[in-house]
Amino acid sequence: MGAIFIHNKTNYSFRVDKSLEYFEKQNFGTPFRFNSGSWELYYYPKKLPGSRPQVIAGKKLMIVCGTAVMPHKTSNESLRGIYECFCDTGNIPGNLSGNYFILFQSDNSIKIFTDPVNVFSIFLTEDRNVFSSSFIALVSGLDSLHINRMAVTENIVTGSVTGNETVFNEVIRLNNNLNIKIEGIEFVPNFVNYAEIPQFRSRQESIKAQINILDEYFEGIKPLALENGVDTGLTGGYDSRLLLVLILRHFGRSSLQIHSHYRNQENRDFSIAEKLAGKAEIPFKTIPVKNFNDLSLKEFTDTFEKSLIFNDGQIRTNSYWYEQYNTEDYRREILKEKRLGFHGIGGEIFRNQERAGMRNPDFRSWIKYYVVKRYAGEVFYDRADEENLTDYIFEKLVLYKELGFKKHMKIDLRIRKMYMNHIYLQANRGLRTNAENKLAYFLSPFAEPLISKTALGATPFLGISMNYESDLINFLNGDLAQIESSYGYSFNKGESILNYFPYYLIENLLPLKFISGLRIIKSKRNNYSNQNENKEVLSYINHLTDRVKELGIPVNIEKILLRRDLAHLVLSTGYLLDKFEDKIII
Repeated sequence: MGAIFIHNKTNYSFRVDKSLEYFEKQNFGTPFRFNSGSWELYYYPKKLPGSRPQVIAGKKLMIVCGTAVMPHKTSNESLRGIYECFCDTGNIPGNLSGNYFILFQSDNSIKIFTDPVNVFSIFLTEDRNVFSSSFIALVSGLDSLHINRMAVTENIVTGSVTGNETVFNEVIRLNNNLNIKIEGIEFVPNFVNYAEIPQFRSRQESIKAQINILDEYFEGIKPLALENGVDTGLTGGYDSRLLLVLILRHFGRSSLQIHSHYRNQENRDFSIAEKLAGKAEIPFKTIPVKNFNDLSLKEFTDTFEKSLIFNDGQIRTNSYWYEQYNTEDYRREILKEKRLGFHGIGGEIFRNQERAGMRNPDFRSWIKYYVVKRYAGEVFYDRADEENLTDYIFEKLVLYKELGFKKHMKIDLRIRKMYMNHIYLQANRGLRTNAENKLAYFLSPFAEPLISKTALGATPFLGISMNYESDLINFLNGDLAQIESSYGYSFNKGESILNYFPYYLIENLLPLKFISGLRIIKSKRNNYSNQNENKEVLSYINHLTDRVKELGIPVNIEKILLRRDLAHLVLSTGYLLDKFEDKIII
């Protein structure tokens, strides 16, 4: 990324010194410092040694945070190409990929562009006098914080925060739906044009189109990959396998390493990843870490603090703050000399894992049963509070006009995929992209709008199984497709009808409230006392839980603690509240 921090010098109430102290705590180096009228800018380059500052100070000043790459160009060539395009046209290149924040400054005026899906996070104070890529930097500089109870409830119940809100009223998140006017600064909307979704005549034609667009993308980023060296994670699932075969197809083995998270007991994902690395003759990297059940109280709290910093205080479903995998120290050890990481988020767009087909629920019912109750089930004390959260999310989602969302529409498979690869990315899974981009370059190919739109055109041909993505993998690399997946079958054979058809019938014939209940019954239960017997750790977990209960949100926290996917969100929220207790007004 590294990071950006901009403040209005006439705003004397904000503690700029506290924000800058936080950047020091994050181990950023010395910032570049610029002035533009009443605004002062601090730019921090990416952290890892050898990372070049993404700054051009010519007739116009340009600062790039995140990863912004033009096809067939190295990092420096992309930087120069973006600058020249803006100087010529007043805009950024239309073929830019990545997640980024780009600032241009001249004549005491500033123009700001972000990636079209708004995965790159920019936070603003409520009074619009300070903004930054760091949520915690803003929180650190504010004198007082008021809890946004609805956002906290959404975060704990769904694992996400949709739209431009955060858990504190004083801080908001920039996206294309937020109409901001600030003297001396122009935020330029950068929308995805979903009117350009292609139409295909056959499944085979659609597969050929996916392969072509994926080949075009990976060939385009090849100079960046060969220049920086590549690291990619691997499990036994679909998306990391598809990512691996594309990387091998275009970059070869010489610049590539694979990593998988170490486990102190037998783990299927890890075993499959190790087998795939051996088959492909690629270096396989894993770093021993302590599991949750082995942590002392000091190790537990240290890991929470490092995770808070690495994740910038953002609490999401797949980011467990008590796991050492979610710290900067761990990521540095994995990367070593590599400077380009990849993530397979968004790959779900290539398969019908939802088993959607006959039933297209109305928009509000879909939010209730597939967003609000997806992980939580029945956790509200009062039914009215569940309905209030459903309405709260519903009203935020209908603001996404570029997706064509309307209050009374039906939710078919294509709309679900648009939600996942646009709204859910910025509300949830894109968090990892922002954390990684502080260190080095980081890309999520399947989340790129050009790839997403082509995949959306294939939605009618996904069928009712996950075999469309299996076929992509098998077409690209039949040898690696033969190795068994964590689903219990190899991708060259695909998912059998006995596996997917019962789920399809359940998903399309049973009442939605029954499906929601079955989902909770099937999910793994959580019990922290069985995972760590250290009384000090358990006492601290109770303390963090009590901090959340003190908020008085309308949710049974004890029930949330039983949900494997949600329990950690309570602890992380409690830790965040502890961290800033001297500022928080409940």
